[in-house]
Amino acid sequence: KHQDTILGDTPTQNRVLDLDNIKDAQALEIQKLKKKVKKLEKRRKSRTPQLKRRLFKVRIESSAEKSLGNQEDASNQERNDQDEEI
Repeated sequence: KHQDTILGDTPTQNRVLDLDNIKDAQALEIQKLKKKVKKLEKRRKSRTPQLKRRLFKVRIESSAEKSLGNQEDASNQERNDQDEEI
C-alpha cells in the first residue's frame, strides 16, 4: 500500500512518462536546431571574406575609373586650350 502512494495512480504515472517523452523530444529538437544554427553561421563566415574581397575589388575598379576620368578630362582641356590658341 505504501508503494502505491509513492508511485501514485496509473493516470498520473502515464502523465509523468508522457512529460518525460515530451522533454526528451524537445531536447532532441533543440540539439538539431543548435546544429543547424552552427552550420549556417559557419557558412555565413566563409562567405563574408569572399564578399569583402568582391566589394574591395569593385571599389578599386570604380576609383580607378574615376581617376582615369579626371585624367581624360585634363587631356581634353589641354586640347581645347591649344585649339583656342590657334
